[in-house]
Amino acid sequence: MASRQALIKPIEWSKILERVGPEMKSKVNTFKSKSDTILNNYVKANETKLAIDWDHYSKAIANKAMVQEFQQKFKALQIPKPIDNKSEELKKKAIEDEQAVQKFVKESDENLAEVVENLERLNSLPPFEQMTMDDNYEHFPRLRPDFKKYPFWPHRENIDDLIVNKYR
Repeated sequence: MASRQALIKPIEWSKILERVGPEMKSKVNTFKSKSDTILNNYVKANETKLAIDWDHYSKAIANKAMVQEFQQKFKALQIPKPIDNKSEELKKKAIEDEQAVQKFVKESDENLAEVVENLERLNSLPPFEQMTMDDNYEHFPRLRPDFKKYPFWPHRENIDDLIVNKYR
């Protein structure tokens, strides 16, 4: 029983409550009280002994053969313990997930450097109100129209390309 209780990790309610907004604290406290009640009931249930007093039943019930039969059947009853066939699979999955998280963090860090660099470039631009069309084309070359390929306005095959690609 002690090994089963060791598996139950205590919940750090103080950390949860400090991260929750004031409007949610009453709901979290309600949940905490229900959780504590369930945990206390679980502990009490594990502490109770499940021994049957067969002598009491043999004295209280007139049909002694029935009590003896029930006692024999109860002693013969073998409740199978569940076989743990998922732990290894879950450990492998946890390792794979940890590797995926590390890969994601690495890619995010690489992407973060690119995003910060792009943000610095955008912050170094002059104010939009002061920029001319030539400044826009210089700083955003993909917006520059192709006058040779499309000599007429809007200098693109499709005006929707300008609108769609502008926000990518």
